[in-house]
Amino acid sequence: MNKNYLIILILFVFGCQTNNLYDGLKTDFGPEKEAKIFNKTSGSNEISIPLNGMIIVKENETIYSIANKYKVIPKDIIKDNNLTKPYELKPNQILFLRHNNIYIVKENDTLEKISKRFAVKKSEIIRLNKLSTPPDLLVGNKILIPLLKDFSVVDLIINEKIYDAKQNIKKKYSSNNNKILNAPLFVWPAKGEIIKSFGKFGKGQHYDGIDIMFGKNKPIYSAYGGEVAFVGSQIKKFGNLIIVKHNQSWVTAYSNLGKYKVKVGDKIKKQQIIAFTSGDKNYFHFQLRHNRNPVNPLNYLN
Repeated sequence: MNKNYLIILILFVFGCQTNNLYDGLKTDFGPEKEAKIFNKTSGSNEISIPLNGMIIVKENETIYSIANKYKVIPKDIIKDNNLTKPYELKPNQILFLRHNNIYIVKENDTLEKISKRFAVKKSEIIRLNKLSTPPDLLVGNKILIPLLKDFSVVDLIINEKIYDAKQNIKKKYSSNNNKILNAPLFVWPAKGEIIKSFGKFGKGQHYDGIDIMFGKNKPIYSAYGGEVAFVGSQIKKFGNLIIVKHNQSWVTAYSNLGKYKVKVGDKIKKQQIIAFTSGDKNYFHFQLRHNRNPVNPLNYLN
């Protein structure tokens, strides 16, 4: 098939002329432009989906064979491509496949909401999708989500919910051996194996808490008494998240949770059950902060 004709066909089928995701489609559309998607069911396999999410249907392929091949949900293929019964596919038909690095804009979405949900910088979303400033997000548009996560977005919630501040104030990290005096006697939210530790990693990055492997559907306890300041799942990277304010200086955060047992405004006691671990993950994330700044929980948990 003529290359220019293929590009015109893609633009026609998907309405790409109004979608910044497909700007530069001529260079992006190809097997060498792949996003690696982790297959949670296998624990080791990786499934390759084109960066722009589009594939060309091959002979004898069906929705279900494609869904199985790329580890996506058949219902999503039907919905995202406006397919109708009996859902028969034709060779060379172009389909859009949803994956972790593509987001479909929903009603009332803003760049800030999307940035928080995926824990990425707004500037990176604008750069990757060549968006105008201010960005014009249309419902149904598909935008690429940067792979590099910006863990500081959780600070935005802490600043807003705990300190009533709109700006993101720069964090300071104390050394592992520099323990703050007169700290509360925090207890372990759960006893388990630490599978990721607090501290520096990669190139200039910092992990602000610890990951505790504890098993599925297990109770998680408050590390200290206080007031629940935030309960929600707006940040996809952190899953279900609970933030507890203990006094003017100390905050704990618990994420990648399953079922909640508390709500915003609840006054909770030390060692009270606040949530359960997820049914599909056997670990959760825990942070301890003093005056906004992450500290190593291992120096304070008893």
